[in-house]
Amino acid sequence: MVKNKILVVDDEEDVTFLLSSLLEFHDFSVTTRNNPAGVMEELEKNSYTLIVTDYMMPGLDGLKLCQEIRRSLKTKDLHIMMLTAKGLTHDEHQKLLELNVYIVKKPYQPNELVTKIKEMTKQ
Repeated sequence: MVKNKILVVDDEEDVTFLLSSLLEFHDFSVTTRNNPAGVMEELEKNSYTLIVTDYMMPGLDGLKLCQEIRRSLKTKDLHIMMLTAKGLTHDEHQKLLELNVYIVKKPYQPNELVTKIKEMTKQ
């Protein structure tokens, strides 16, 4: 069986480690990035079923990353999950919804997160 490939992007290494461990336990293939720089190059080179990203990251925040993903012909239909501890403004929330981004507030329940990821990836 081919595993669904997920790209996890968060500037905190402990978050990417824990999330990748959780997803690998549930039989996903996971690649992690601790810097949003170069994520678009990664997405253009490799195929992923889903990207899980943080909102608040240095350099390129999650909203801008999602906008870039939707502008690219290769990634415009990629499933995106945004994990955030940030209190989103109405405008930020609306923009993410318009970009078809599934928003998860931190802290999240690991089992609920995995269930949603399985639903999004049809696993």
